[in-house]
Amino acid sequence: MLALSVPVSVAGAVLFTSGSVSRRMSAHANAMRELDQIADEREARAARAR
Repeated sequence: MLALSVPVSVAGAVLFTSGSVSRRMSAHANAMRELDQIADEREARAARAR
């Protein structure tokens, strides 16, 4: 019974870890998009001010 539970627990740990990493990477990508948008807006305002 113990031999059967080890692969299942390893698979669960792998799925949990990959899901956590995926969520963090998605949040990071969204934050970078927001920062790029803010930088683009600043550049546009600076170009109009000239």
